[in-house]
Amino acid sequence: MIFFWVGLIAGGFGSLVGIGGGLLLVPVLDHFTDLSMHVIICISLTNIIVNSLLVTAQRVRRGLVDLRLATRLEPVCLLGGVASGFLAQTLDASVLKALFALFCLFLSVFYARRFLRRHHPPESVGEVGGRAQGAEIPPKKMAAVWTFSGIVSVCSGLLGIGGGALIVPLLNVLGKVPLKIAAGTSSYVIGTTAVGALLPYLSAGHARPLWAALSGLGVVVGVSLVTLFVGRVSTRWLSGAFAVMLLAVGVRMWMN
Repeated sequence: MIFFWVGLIAGGFGSLVGIGGGLLLVPVLDHFTDLSMHVIICISLTNIIVNSLLVTAQRVRRGLVDLRLATRLEPVCLLGGVASGFLAQTLDASVLKALFALFCLFLSVFYARRFLRRHHPPESVGEVGGRAQGAEIPPKKMAAVWTFSGIVSVCSGLLGIGGGALIVPLLNVLGKVPLKIAAGTSSYVIGTTAVGALLPYLSAGHARPLWAALSGLGVVVGVSLVTLFVGRVSTRWLSGAFAVMLLAVGVRMWMN
């Protein structure tokens, strides 16, 4: 049942902040199972795809996905995912764990700074309404968004983490996309990255259909439950909780 419950928690939390859930699923499965890191990442990528489909479908209906921006990011995210998937097959499991730990520690500092910031955007998760058609991102900033999205997609596919933890603030801060719409758009593009990254893992024989199906079922339940209270969560406190979780995960993966 560990696969179901981990999928439920990771899927629910991932849909809440638009990150895909891999930041929780990978370290927990590494701790409680004897599966190799490559197999765990393969399972995580499968769950990210399921999460992306469910969350995107919900948020498109509510007008909280900038479809034009998402389709412009898709090619670079897909290519980054494929490249990272092939790169991961050449790396040892210990190297992947170390990279995962460093990534989590970096993100914990980033989200801790967001939590400690005195002035915060007035919106909280769930408060942005209306349609997702915002102002066009200027060409120079769009080039930067493409570049950083490509880098994030490589990291995401390499570690099985989706990448929404970086794409959401990237779109929000650099692209001036409202936070809720940035989270919805992130849920869309992380699925594209996961599809690209999953292909090399499948070709290398790392697929475990039963475990992926059980954790995927948990993702479906988790995403469905989160929709009941998504509008009541403060962005600031969510950032603080996320920073603490990332710090704990990073330290644990580094020491393992």
